[in-house]
Amino acid sequence: LGLALKLLEHYDVANWQTEEHFPPTMFFLVLLPPIIFESGYNLHKGNFFANIGTILLFAIAGTVISAMIVGGGIYLLGKAQLVYQLDLVESFAFGSLISAVDPVATLAIFQAIEVDQVLYMLVFGESVLNDAVAIVLTT
Repeated sequence: LGLALKLLEHYDVANWQTEEHFPPTMFFLVLLPPIIFESGYNLHKGNFFANIGTILLFAIAGTVISAMIVGGGIYLLGKAQLVYQLDLVESFAFGSLISAVDPVATLAIFQAIEVDQVLYMLVFGESVLNDAVAIVLTT
């Protein structure tokens, strides 16, 4: 594929330097909604809504606390000149970006060893919702 792109660029068929640009708006408005929709559609709704309080607590409070700790830590370490110095807004934006973790490997292992459905749903539900919380915090 790379060779084909180089040949097309060499013969002036296409300028791939401008066409390979991927705008973030396309990701947030075109690619991300179907992924989130599919996760929600295939979700076992009974276990999800039975544990919605705990899932929301993990997703919202856990992500906010993680973003504050990481953002504050980056800011303080920057002030101490131990890491690259960022201002307060940049530090907390980085903290909110990095705080949304996806437990793909954990969920795969949970499914392989067939753990309790409530535990699986807590981790899965939190992973679905913490992405949205991180997007809101970053914005």
